[in-house]
Amino acid sequence: DFYLNFVTLKPKIARLFFLVLQQDYPNLEILIIDNCSTDNSWEIIQSINDPRITAIRNDENIGAEGNWNKCIELARGSLFVLLPSDDLLYNQSITKKAKVLTDDKEYKLAFCFSSRKIINRFSKVITSVGFFKSGPVSGEEIIHKIFVKGTNVVGEPGTVLVRTEILRKSGGFTAKIPYVTDLDCWVRLLDYGQGYCIDEPLCAFRVSNVNWTSQLGNKRKLDFINFLKLIRQSGKYRISGMLFSWGIFRTNLNEILRKLFYWFFRE
Repeated sequence: DFYLNFVTLKPKIARLFFLVLQQDYPNLEILIIDNCSTDNSWEIIQSINDPRITAIRNDENIGAEGNWNKCIELARGSLFVLLPSDDLLYNQSITKKAKVLTDDKEYKLAFCFSSRKIINRFSKVITSVGFFKSGPVSGEEIIHKIFVKGTNVVGEPGTVLVRTEILRKSGGFTAKIPYVTDLDCWVRLLDYGQGYCIDEPLCAFRVSNVNWTSQLGNKRKLDFINFLKLIRQSGKYRISGMLFSWGIFRTNLNEILRKLFYWFFRE
């Protein structure tokens, strides 16, 4: 079994549907949870006739965290990917990642992720992002890279295919530190196994001036710094004083660069 779970909120859903339904994974089941969208998303969802789709509309808006965790709760497949409505999956994204996890008979891997493209509101590619070569990536490697780069080196929700059972054991998503809701989840998954990177852009993250990430502003920087502090305080990984200081520096630098990036590519 396999479930693709995503939240639908915006009119771009038609393009998103096209790419999701073009996935060539043979046992694909799609769970759509509309979190009280205020546009015509629900009407579009209901107009699409595909036996792989199960569509649910919430009675009230339960927030991004609540909706993401509702996806986990309702998922029946052994593998899980959450696709927010702003982002895209390219063909074979699911197939290639699922093969990595299904071939892992010893369950050494908790999740599989890939490089991704950064796109603007019109789906024009701005750049590609990836931080690892293809192959298994240990928790130590991922944590070290998080501090060195001062950013989410695994990727956004649509980038990561997870074992559903492990995702539930880890506690799913929490928005205690909103900007790192996804990265916090990936780090907790490392308690159950390694990650595996496919160094190929198999999905896309959208940059716009209206999505959740871009609207976090300065809180984005503070959230990430607090997250670095929590990782160090946990004692699970070797974080030297120098590495910690560098992580704070990179986080501050990234915030300046990110603001410039969002400004230049805001359309």
